[in-house]
Amino acid sequence: MHIPGFDPTGSATREQIEGAELLLGIRFPSLYHDFIARYGGADGDAEFPVPGTEYPASVGLWLSLSPWESQSLWSILESWSVHELPNEIVPFGLDGGGNLLCFDYRLSPNPKVAFWYHELEGEDGLHLISETFEGFLGTLREPSDD
Repeated sequence: MHIPGFDPTGSATREQIEGAELLLGIRFPSLYHDFIARYGGADGDAEFPVPGTEYPASVGLWLSLSPWESQSLWSILESWSVHELPNEIVPFGLDGGGNLLCFDYRLSPNPKVAFWYHELEGEDGLHLISETFEGFLGTLREPSDD
């Protein structure tokens, strides 16, 4: 698996992945297991289309599952209630400007991928990006120079 704009870090262990699932009460998509084991905590730059807009968004960091890293799933969740987001929204990526890529488990145990714009309150800031994590990964591309 190659993600444009990112180098593998090899940071997440199976224990961290399974522990996060247990603590959060969810099952990550199976492809995410392989993905986070290779790219957890990796920074870089990739663009993806945002349905309904002409401008792409970007991801600059894949959140780590390590509780000891400053840019981890756990550090983001520490302030989750302030953002008025439900527990069924689980962040996994950051764009560099405070916006988050998230798994959306509100309607199904098979999550959709949403982009959360931090300027908007709570669920009003969520925008559907893809029906599946695999579909989302297929849209990632190197940033354009436009």
